[in-house]
Amino acid sequence: MITGRASRRLVDEIAAHPSKDSFCWFCRRAHQNDIENILPFLTAGLLYVAINPNPVVALNLFRTVFAARVVHTLVYAFRPVPQPTRALAYFAAYGATFYMALQTVLFFYGK
Repeated sequence: MITGRASRRLVDEIAAHPSKDSFCWFCRRAHQNDIENILPFLTAGLLYVAINPNPVVALNLFRTVFAARVVHTLVYAFRPVPQPTRALAYFAAYGATFYMALQTVLFFYGK
C-alpha cells in the first residue's frame, strides 16, 4: 500500500505524465472510494427502513445518495468538471446518510 509522501509523488507523477495507466489508477481509486462509502450507507439505510419512515422521504433520500455517488464517481474517475462538484456530491450523499442515521438514533433513543 502506498501512503504519505510516496502517494503524493505518485499522484504528481501521474498528473505530469498522463497515460492509459493513470486512467486505470483513477478508476481504481474511484471504485475503492465507492466501496468505502457503501458500508455506512447500507447500515444507515437498512436501520432507517426498519423504523418505517415516510416512504416519500425515504425514497428521495435513497435517490439523493444514488445520484450523488454516481456524480462523485464520474467526476473522480474522469475529471470532466472542476473540484467543487466532487465535494458537493460527496457531502450530499454524506448528508443524506447522516440524516438517516440521526433519525434512526432519535427513533430508538428519543422515546
